[in-house]
Parts: sequence; C-alpha cells; structure tokens
Amino acid sequence: MPSGLARSEIDLHAWGARRVLQGAADSVAVSLRDLIRGDPAAASKASGQLESSVVVQGSVFDAAEPVVDVLTAALSDDLPDPAMRAVIGLLLKIVSGS
Repeated sequence: MPSGLARSEIDLHAWGARRVLQGAADSVAVSLRDLIRGDPAAASKASGQLESSVVVQGSVFDAAEPVVDVLTAALSDDLPDPAMRAVIGLLLKIVSGS
C-alpha cells in the first residue's frame, strides 16, 4: 500500500488548470489514485487512460509535468509489482515522448 507521498503529491496540483488530449486534466488525479491503489486491474486501466491522455503519439501534454512529480513520488512508495511496473512504464513513455 502506498505510504502517502504520491497521494500527497496528487493533492498539491490544480489538475483542472492543466491540459491533456481531451481538454482539462480533471480526471488525471482519479487515474493516478487508481494507478497507485494496489489493484492490478485498476492500475492497468489507469495506466492506459493516462497514456491516452497525457502522452499521445509523441505529443506530451501540459499535465505531464505534475504527473511526473506524482510518479516519481510513487517510486518511493511500497507499491505492488503491477503498480510499480505501470508507474515506471508511464514515466518512460512520458520522458521519451512516445
């Protein structure tokens, strides 16, 4: 279960002021919470949602910056393996822009 650093980081950001492919990034916080929650199915679904909105076909959207903050905070949390793999995979996609 996450220690709370990533959850605290999620709460620091004004997601509605950030942009994703679909417009305002309001749903990003929910997806990030699902990603780190510890449920493998939820992590997989959340990872897909984030990939299809934050970084899409080489375009990295404005919300990627705080998403990276949350994902790097999650690296210090005690996440189950599926969630940690999803966090690392999403970080790689964002930093490579793919």
